[in-house]
Amino acid sequence: MLGAKLGRVSRNCLVLIVLLSLVLSLPAGYGQGPLYSVIELRALDLMFVLRGKEPISTEPGVVMIGIDTRSFREQGRNTVFWLEDIGLVCKALTEAGALCVGIDLLVGDNGLGGGLEVPKYRAVRDVLEQEEGVLLEALASERVVLAQYFNPRTNTLVPNPEPGEGFAVNALASMAQSQGNLCLVNTGEEQGVVRIVPYLTRQSDPTPGSRMFAFRLVELARGKLFELKGGRLYLGEDEIPTERDGGVPMIRINYPGPPDPWGSAFSRRASFVDLLGDAKAKRPLQGYQDTICILFFQDPAEQDYRTTPYNLATGLDSAGAEIHASLVNSLLTGRLITRASPGVWVGLTLALALTVGWAAFRLRWYFSLPFALLALVGFFFTTVSLFARQGYWVPLVTPILAGIGAYLVAYVARYDLVKRLLGSMVGSQVMDRMLEETEVTMLGGERRRVTVLFSDINDFTPVTERSSPDRVITMLNEYFAAMAEIVEKHEGNLKQFVGDAIMVIYNAPHDQPDHAARAVMTGLEMIERLEEMKAEANGREGFYEVKIGINTGDVVVGNVGTAKRMEYAAVGDDVNLGARIETLTKKLGAFLLVSAATKKEAEGHLPEIEWVSRGVQQFKGKTAEMEVFEVRRKK
Repeated sequence: MLGAKLGRVSRNCLVLIVLLSLVLSLPAGYGQGPLYSVIELRALDLMFVLRGKEPISTEPGVVMIGIDTRSFREQGRNTVFWLEDIGLVCKALTEAGALCVGIDLLVGDNGLGGGLEVPKYRAVRDVLEQEEGVLLEALASERVVLAQYFNPRTNTLVPNPEPGEGFAVNALASMAQSQGNLCLVNTGEEQGVVRIVPYLTRQSDPTPGSRMFAFRLVELARGKLFELKGGRLYLGEDEIPTERDGGVPMIRINYPGPPDPWGSAFSRRASFVDLLGDAKAKRPLQGYQDTICILFFQDPAEQDYRTTPYNLATGLDSAGAEIHASLVNSLLTGRLITRASPGVWVGLTLALALTVGWAAFRLRWYFSLPFALLALVGFFFTTVSLFARQGYWVPLVTPILAGIGAYLVAYVARYDLVKRLLGSMVGSQVMDRMLEETEVTMLGGERRRVTVLFSDINDFTPVTERSSPDRVITMLNEYFAAMAEIVEKHEGNLKQFVGDAIMVIYNAPHDQPDHAARAVMTGLEMIERLEEMKAEANGREGFYEVKIGINTGDVVVGNVGTAKRMEYAAVGDDVNLGARIETLTKKLGAFLLVSAATKKEAEGHLPEIEWVSRGVQQFKGKTAEMEVFEVRRKK
C-alpha cells in the first residue's frame, strides 16, 4: 500500500511537469500567447545584442546613400521636385558599375494612383513632367527599383488621392512597373518591433507590384528570381527559410549589427548631395562597382525610422531602409534566421523540465540545486550560441520557465514523499512534531499521561503454517493496512509493528484530552473491521481475529537511542501493564480488555459503550491487583 502511494507521488509529479511544459510550450511554439509575443520575442532581441555583429557582404556590397540634413539644406526645395536630381544620381551609380539602385523614397507621384489629373494639381504635374525625364531614363535601365507603400486601411498606395478623386498611373510608376521594378516597402511588426517581413504584401498577390523591395534588389544582384513552389520560397534552386502567417511566407530579418546615430549598421555609406555634385560635374563615381545602392531619408526629421531588436540595448531606432538593407545582406551572405518548429519548442521544453525535475526529485537539494542551475545556465548559453553561430532560433525563456516550475513541482513532491516515508516509519504524529520543531531535540523525553493500545493476532502460528511465505506476507500487509487506517482515523501514534503485534500511543507527542476514548474506539473498530474483512473473504485464509489490551497511566515519552539511531518511545510500568492486559484476553475469552484507569477516563466520552467487569486480576511482576473490563457496544 505504501509502495502504491509512493508510486502515485512519482507519477503525479511526472504528469504535473509534463502538463506544465505543454501549457507553456504549445502556444509559444505556434507563435501564440503572451509568453511568445511579450517574452520570447524580447528574448530574441536579447540574443541579437549578445551575439554581436554579423558578416556584411562585400561582393556584392550594400551601400547606404542617405539624404541627410546637409542634403536638404543645400537642395533648398521640397523633395517632390528632386526627380531630376535623383535620376542623375541613379544614372551615375549604374554607370559606375552598381548592380542595382533602390529608391526607398516616396518622391513625387510614384504610386499607382496619384490623382494629379485633378485641375488643382495640374501645375505640380507640369513641373514633375519636366523633372522626371532623367529619372525615367534611369528606370529604363532595368537596374533601378522604385518604392511604393501599400496602405491596407484604405486599400490604396500612398500618396493617396482625396475622396472622389480618380486614380492615374504616372510615367514613373508605369516605367518601373513595366520592368518589374515597382516594389513595396511595407514591413511587418511584432509588438512594435520590426523583426520579420512578408515576401508578398498585397493580399498574397504574387504580381511584381506586390513584391517586396529588398527581394527585387537581390534578384537584380544575383541574376536569379524568387519563386514560390509548394508553399516554399526559392531563390533559383536555393530554398529560403521562411515562417508562415496566414499562408504568406515571412522572412525573419538578421540584422548585421546595432545602428549608429546615422541609423545604419552598414559602414559603406555616402551623402546624396555629394554624389549629386559629382554627377552634375560629370565626374565618374569611384568604388561602386558590383554594389547594391539604396537611397533613403537619413534625416530624422523625415521620420522614416523603425524600432528594431537592437533598440533594446542602444535606445536607437534604425532608418527604414536599414530593414531592407539587412534583409538584402542576409540573403547575400546566406545568414538567414531559421525559427525552430513547434515540435522542437515542445521537445526542448519537455527535455529541460524533465531533466531538472528528475534532479529535484531524486537528489538532495545541495546536489539538485547546483545541477538545476547548471542545466538552466547551460541551456541559456547553448541557445545563444546556436543563434549566433547558425542563426537557429530556439525558445529561450519557455524551457527555462518550465525548468524552474518543474524544479518546484518535483521538490514539493519529494518533500511529500519524504513525509510519507517518515510517517510510515515513525508515525504521522511524531513526524508532524519533528517537522514543527524549529530545533530538533535529539535525545530526551518528558513525563506524560498516555493511553497505550497493544494488539496481537489470534492463532497467528497455525495460519502461517498452513500458508506459503508469500501468502503470509500478503495477509499481514492486508491486516496492517486495515488496522493502520483505523489508527490514523483516531489520530493515534502507531509506535511500531513487531511481528504480528501493534503498539499505539495516544496523547503523545500531541495533546489529546480524550486519549482514552480514542484508544477504546480504535480497538472496537479494529475488531469490527476484521469481522467485515472475514465476511468479504468468502472463506479465503487471513488474519481476522485479534487480542487487544488498553491501559492509561503516567509514562516517560521521547527520543531514545543514540545520536545516529533513535526512536520515539514510551517507557514505564503502565506501558508494560497495557501489554499484560493484552495477554490476559485469551485467558478470559475476550477480544478487548481495558484497565480501570482507562474506563474511568473514557466512559464520560463514550455513552454508547458497555463496560463489562471481568474481575480483579493479578499481573506478573505487579504486587497490586487491578480490575479489568471487557468493552462492547450497547445493543
